[in-house]
Amino acid sequence: MKDYNEILKEIAIEIEPLRHIGKQADYIPALAKVNPDRFGMCITSTDGIVTEYGDMEERFSIQSVTK
Repeated sequence: MKDYNEILKEIAIEIEPLRHIGKQADYIPALAKVNPDRFGMCITSTDGIVTEYGDMEERFSIQSVTK
């Protein structure tokens, strides 16, 4: 079985230097309110195992995530 916790941790470390590149969409009120320092990932394997990393309890608008 793969260690998804370790995989998500490795991804987070790899992309850390890129986290503050760009600008969040401040022209969409729901997105403008989001703390840009929050970060989380979640995957569900085909056998139903849920693995979470980071700020998983943070609620956010998915407007720009679902394109």
